[in-house]
Amino acid sequence: MIIMGVWVRHHEANGVNLPRFKKHVPHSSMPNAIAHSQVHTDIYHENVVTMLIIADATASSKDDIIEVLREIGNDLQAGTFLVDKLMNEI
Repeated sequence: MIIMGVWVRHHEANGVNLPRFKKHVPHSSMPNAIAHSQVHTDIYHENVVTMLIIADATASSKDDIIEVLREIGNDLQAGTFLVDKLMNEI
């Protein structure tokens, strides 16, 4: 997916350090993070796509798209990104 010239899948902002497995949670530097092994649910992917579609419709620059990718990463590390409930069901 390319949005405003940002190749989302391969952009450096589309990556975040997370504890690898559930046994590594809580992690000392990310006590609320979701284990990477539990992140990639169908719901997670749908929520990411939803955020990117909204960003594509509202962004005024490629920096806005990059910021959305960083927000997703920060939310994963904080344990607040939805991986088990669709955003549009809130």
